Amino acid sequence: MFDSILSFLLSSASVDFFVGFLLGLAVASIICYKILTDRAKVQEESLKEKDRLLHDKEKEYQKLLNEKERLRLDEIKAKNEEIKELKAEINYLHKDLARHNMQESFVNVFGSEK
Repeated sequence: MFDSILSFLLSSASVDFFVGFLLGLAVASIICYKILTDRAKVQEESLKEKDRLLHDKEKEYQKLLNEKERLRLDEIKAKNEEIKELKAEINYLHKDLARHNMQESFVNVFGSEK
């Protein structure tokens, strides 16, 4: 039995079949390797593009945050200016009212305005 299997394996037809089979496996392996490496390269390029896009979006986001903060500071400065102006007007009105009250007191004390 083993002799018949061994004689079949060593016959030229079976050797040609096995050599062809192995060559076919080698070619199929090379094609699969090529397909897989090409796919890996495409995925790597896609990943790099997504990473670059993410980096760009993060920079844009940070820029917008900085601009928002700057605008907020500008608004605070504008409000502080308004407060200063209002304080100056209030101080002027207090002085004007005090001067007017002094004039009325003077008129009441001396009877007429000079």
